[in-house]
Amino acid sequence: GISVSYSIVRNDSLNFLRVSLPDQSHVVLRRGSEIKFPEKFIGSTRQLVLTGDAFFDVARDPSKPFIVQTGKVETKVLGTSFNIRQTNQLVDVSVASGKVQV
Repeated sequence: GISVSYSIVRNDSLNFLRVSLPDQSHVVLRRGSEIKFPEKFIGSTRQLVLTGDAFFDVARDPSKPFIVQTGKVETKVLGTSFNIRQTNQLVDVSVASGKVQV
């Protein structure tokens, strides 16, 4: 099988933390938030896990949907910018541009 290494980035500072992903997408993590993503997106999707609150600016790639797993909610996009905020069991997705499927 293919072994994949994951990066986990957590923002414990008071400021926003900008993280670049392997596909040229960007995530801005708010305080206390964390993302886990593969060092290289392999296969037919670009998938990562978010805990907390982050703004995503996703590089467009129709052949590889970008999927954010937040608790039990999966947000799937092709290329867009949006914010996801997770509080307790509630997940709030607000779209800045483009379309998302939740």
